[in-house]
Amino acid sequence: MACAIRRRGAGGPPAPAPAPTPTPAPASYVAKAVHFDGSNYLKCNNLSGSDTPYLLSSFWTRMTTPMTGNQSSLIWVVDPTNNYSTYIEYEGNTNFFDDDAQTLPHIANALFGIASDLSIAPFGHGMSASASEAVGSDKLHHILWAVDFASGKQKIYMDDVDVSPPERQTQFGAPSLVGMSGLPFYVGTDTFGNSHPADLADLFVYQLGSSPFVGDDVPAATRREFIDGNGKPVNPSVAVAALGTPAVLLSGDKDAFSNNQGSGCNFSVVGGALTNADSSPSN
Repeated sequence: MACAIRRRGAGGPPAPAPAPTPTPAPASYVAKAVHFDGSNYLKCNNLSGSDTPYLLSSFWTRMTTPMTGNQSSLIWVVDPTNNYSTYIEYEGNTNFFDDDAQTLPHIANALFGIASDLSIAPFGHGMSASASEAVGSDKLHHILWAVDFASGKQKIYMDDVDVSPPERQTQFGAPSLVGMSGLPFYVGTDTFGNSHPADLADLFVYQLGSSPFVGDDVPAATRREFIDGNGKPVNPSVAVAALGTPAVLLSGDKDAFSNNQGSGCNFSVVGGALTNADSSPSN
């Protein structure tokens, strides 16, 4: 018996289209943290840029061993000629700002103190801002510090929570600038040698051309440039795309961290090489 072969004509059903190739999801950002051992630090000799009344700083930090001294500076900028300084430091004395802070769940032998003191007149009349919050050693915590000297505002957010209630706000004097340009900039110590073992990741320091505040708060959209809705670090390129290049942007592992990706200055490592921290804020 002959076998007939039938061929599908042009009017038959079309062949199924090939399945689309899945687009791989973008790799999530994993921040690297470095460890300062208490003897090493970073320094740039002359921070370039333009002083403004507005400052925005973001970073992740934790103190890795209990503190025995009174203070330990993470960021330090000082002008001895005009007698003012801008600094971020750990405070070892738990009574330094507020006894109530000792009862907070994240207390770990230290308070995290932030302050900026400026002398803007020959007789020292100026303004200052300070606030504090207990920072635990359980993990790296995110700190966002915003200052508007023109309108007398500042906010500190820890892990995206406002930790600057009214009783910790300081009254400001006359408007002035956050003075940093043309000055030495230290990370991990100060001019008095106050340092302590701590981890640090993704440090931004912005000298902004306009206030970071909308009303009395830093908008959530701005905070999301640095910390996402799950409390994890955001790739630094996101903040740079949204806010521009900061004066200081230190990010990466021990070999990359001292290479300033900002516009302000080149940092040198003093007192021994940095090491990689044993954890990441992305964990």
